[in-house]
Amino acid sequence: MHVSSNTLSKPRLLRSRAALALPLAVAALILGACVPPDPGTPTTSSTSTSSTSTSSTTSTTLPLGAPTVTGQACQPGSGVTVVVDFTRLDNSVKIGCAPGAQANGLAALAAVGFAVGSQSGAGTVCTIDNRPTEGYPYCWLTGGYWGYWKSPNRSTPWDFSLVGAGDGPIAQGAVEGWSWAPNFDGVAPRVSVADLAAHTPALPVCAVPDAPVLSIIDDEEVLPFTIAGGGPIEVAAIAAGADPSTAVYTQTSSLPLAGLSGPTRFLARSASAGCQVVDRFDAVMDVRSEYAPRVITSGVQNPLSPAVSKDSSSILGWATGFSNYTPGADVSATYQVPSNAFGPPDSSPTVLGNGGHATYTFAAPIANGAGYDLAVYENPFTSGANDFLELAYVEVSSNGVDFVRFDSANRWPTPVAAFGTMSTASVGGLAGKDLTNWGTPFDLETLKNKAAVRNGTVDLSKITHVRIVDIVGANDYPNVGDRYLDSWGRQIFDAHKTTGSGGFDLMGIGVLHQAAGA
Repeated sequence: MHVSSNTLSKPRLLRSRAALALPLAVAALILGACVPPDPGTPTTSSTSTSSTSTSSTTSTTLPLGAPTVTGQACQPGSGVTVVVDFTRLDNSVKIGCAPGAQANGLAALAAVGFAVGSQSGAGTVCTIDNRPTEGYPYCWLTGGYWGYWKSPNRSTPWDFSLVGAGDGPIAQGAVEGWSWAPNFDGVAPRVSVADLAAHTPALPVCAVPDAPVLSIIDDEEVLPFTIAGGGPIEVAAIAAGADPSTAVYTQTSSLPLAGLSGPTRFLARSASAGCQVVDRFDAVMDVRSEYAPRVITSGVQNPLSPAVSKDSSSILGWATGFSNYTPGADVSATYQVPSNAFGPPDSSPTVLGNGGHATYTFAAPIANGAGYDLAVYENPFTSGANDFLELAYVEVSSNGVDFVRFDSANRWPTPVAAFGTMSTASVGGLAGKDLTNWGTPFDLETLKNKAAVRNGTVDLSKITHVRIVDIVGANDYPNVGDRYLDSWGRQIFDAHKTTGSGGFDLMGIGVLHQAAGA
């Protein structure tokens, strides 16, 4: 049997309390022989408050009370956990986590912060944190020694090591143990491998990924997924009615929609090993060849448009008040009348002006019901194959202070002149895309993955405020640095620049679902 200098860090020279002294140890090294175990041999007995494991060797239990245990283990599968049982030296057990894989047992001890004394020879472990204080030869020949124990993972009990602490490398997920054997009478560390679960910090909850969510989405889009703090993301797409447990996830940060069609359920979760997945991104979108088209063509209503007529029986109420009106540029005082947007649309709009915004309130809160929940009315008109559009973002709040914005998309590629036109089917998630007397509907359900909704800041069951924010079809207007981007970061174009009644013409906000008891 070959014994290297590394072996001395864990006395493989199995010694009795008094009989095995230095001459015998040297002889064993010279002869390359193994000294047979005797009753004083360290055993694999692991005594703790909850479990004990034994091997075929003699078990010796140290008559000590319950140790004082401090420190924390690594998460299973990560880092190298180090357990040091000082037994009779001070009846304490210290646990630490060495990050990543380690070169050897000595490196693992050092990475956790233990100081190792090698007074008995290079590569040996004579003292840990200067204990025993007597040092050499007490720590090697006369008083005891540090037993070296190993486990390859968090499910295998302690085993007395057959290699020295200078041997390596040590893989992530392994557990290293040291136990002082007074009078050469030793046992495994009294915190068993199984007991480490009670000394492992709880994983933090994973952040939930986010991505643009629109009720109707163009199949040419590529969904970009992001997660707070960064990290890997797993994504899946299944039919809207499919069981999510059947979803097959792929690690990616983007999902092309090409090849998908119809109502599709999109799922995404953190793939980080350093946190526990408690919640996930979950959204259903109707994947189509384009965004919702013009509602009326040649007097015929298009069934693919979800636009809501101002005369629809599905409308339960209208905006009845406002909490803020901040007109932008290029709007005359004649149109700066917030109350013009109360009730159903008529011939008098509230004009926001270029870059302006307004916040409206309701007699009863808007609720997240089945399907669309509110509709915003503007006064676009047709011009040949395209339409004259003035667009706006839509935001909602349940306290009048904290708002979340509906996601939006623009696939119209070029700027639009002051009275130019563009395709209705090129934009989604924006107010103002549907013709006069037809409201663009919004579904509160599409907001459920937003952080402010997840943490309860915005309550989708009782929306009290709706804010309309004008979009200017050009950068740096009315102020240098102004940008009007969709949820993909693309510039949004609409008619620019219009004056006198420039910007979004708000005709009304209809309520499709109200809070219970309202």
